[in-house]
Amino acid sequence: MLTYRLASSASALGILLIFTAIIIAQSTFMGYHGESYNLGMHFISELGNPFKNKFYFLLNVGFMIASAMFIPMTLQLGKHTGCRLGRLASYIGVVAMIAIFLVGCIPETNHQPHFIAAISFFTISSIMSGLFAFLSLKNDKLSNYLFVPSLLPVVLFIIFLIYPKTELNNITADPQNYIRPKIVGLAVLEWAYFFAMSFWVLCASHFLWKAGNNHQAKEKTLA
Repeated sequence: MLTYRLASSASALGILLIFTAIIIAQSTFMGYHGESYNLGMHFISELGNPFKNKFYFLLNVGFMIASAMFIPMTLQLGKHTGCRLGRLASYIGVVAMIAIFLVGCIPETNHQPHFIAAISFFTISSIMSGLFAFLSLKNDKLSNYLFVPSLLPVVLFIIFLIYPKTELNNITADPQNYIRPKIVGLAVLEWAYFFAMSFWVLCASHFLWKAGNNHQAKEKTLA
């Protein structure tokens, strides 16, 4: 029971840490054209750019610490399923957390390796959530209410993949001089994926907390 609650609490605190870092980093952000941060225009990783933000390190360190805090929840959720596919999903989740750790380690200014780490996280974490979406319908030990939160990141990632990359190419080709439109579609999709994955983490954390309570109640009954 304690393992369930520790895993649940750690992941919820990880979400709180990342959102706190984002809120603080947004307040000190200034783009190349003097603009404030805009969720519809800027990518998440830009908050960790030292040339745009004096508190850039908050986002990067936040990702690095939170990635470790999500690992116990991922492993416990896979263990709770009691099946090989669930454990596989949890191991894939650990790899996704390593990818987000690398996103924090490699700032946005080092574009190519940072992009590889970021797209690796999106790809691997969507595979993980897709497997848990399937298990939420097929595995009696998981709740059906996890299906939608688990499936949503997969849908958003597919949209992200097929969305035109013209805006992204223009931004990366000349980031200091290119005037962005008020809405950058890929930035909006990236934020949507971030919020969807955060929602999945919180739903999974809540499920594990309840599962721990149920496990404790069964132990008391047997005693």
